[in-house]
Amino acid sequence: MGYSLRIEVKSGVVDISWNEQALLTGVGLERTPLEAASHSASHLPRRIFRVIEDLQDYFETGAPFSRITWDDIATDEWTDFQRKVYRATLSIPHGETRTYGWVSMKIGTPLACRAVGQALRKNPVPLLVPCHRVVSHHSLGGFMGEDSPEAPQLDLKRQLLQLENQFINPSFPFSTSIGA
Repeated sequence: MGYSLRIEVKSGVVDISWNEQALLTGVGLERTPLEAASHSASHLPRRIFRVIEDLQDYFETGAPFSRITWDDIATDEWTDFQRKVYRATLSIPHGETRTYGWVSMKIGTPLACRAVGQALRKNPVPLLVPCHRVVSHHSLGGFMGEDSPEAPQLDLKRQLLQLENQFINPSFPFSTSIGA
């Protein structure tokens, strides 16, 4: 049996799901408006509260996730290859990008760029395992199973990268008037 909750954030609605051990089984962003919560907030596991706090901080300021760890995620249904790809993806610093080739080199299979892309396509927690930080060597690449330049998922990928970049390199309104 699983549980789920939808929370509203600055960029849309985040769907969070977890199992009976309160391990995360899915975290994804939807662009549809929030209708109704599917779980009572008074019965949420502590771990899920931490996830909600991190998600709210992330979408408000671009802050990195600080309260969520690998141990908070249900990984038992992942293949060994997916675990390797997701761990490598987690090592990409906040606000930076790496290529599919970099990930495949990092996991010791330098010719597995396409397989890395397929593993990332199946990522059930794309906001926590930041597959948006993985790009093609010649383009933005895909995101959430879409690779068409017009796909709304790629627009979301751009927004997430911009959000993280603004956190790392904030611009201050007063700085534009210096030297003017």
